[in-house]
Amino acid sequence: VAEYEYYAVSYGTQSTRTSRVLLVGCSDDTTVTTPSSTLTLNRLETYVIESEGDITGTRIVSNKPISFFPSHHCAFVPVEFRACDHLTEQTPPTAIWGQSFLAASFLGRRSGEIFRILAAADATTVIVNCTTFIAPSSFTLDSVGSWQEFSVGPDSFCSIESNRPILVME
Repeated sequence: VAEYEYYAVSYGTQSTRTSRVLLVGCSDDTTVTTPSSTLTLNRLETYVIESEGDITGTRIVSNKPISFFPSHHCAFVPVEFRACDHLTEQTPPTAIWGQSFLAASFLGRRSGEIFRILAAADATTVIVNCTTFIAPSSFTLDSVGSWQEFSVGPDSFCSIESNRPILVME
């Protein structure tokens, strides 16, 4: 692989907290390009990007694999609820994103789940079929890094299929 592409997944919020991405070097002399700069990370060195608001879809590229951790300290999920949810998840490079996923709400959760789907390629068609839907939902993600959010109710089970690689995040 000549380059490794990563995309942040965050969440919009009405709080004053920031979204962050933690980058961790896995090898010496790793060149990382962010929207605002290019830097070099050595093994176990870290770099943090901070931004107000939702940074979902922000592209980071490196010449070697890195550990990539998008996060938010105090997100309101969903945005109309003041919940102060801490969100952090290690995200893989686009080279290993998939086209077929299964998703389910947590057993016993009364509120259901919120998922985000990100595109690794332009013109990505996604079909979501959940046990609580009358018919499958279909949409197109027009460009790389674009995303769509959807909610499922409690006790729901979903299959998610696409014609190009996607990332599904809860």
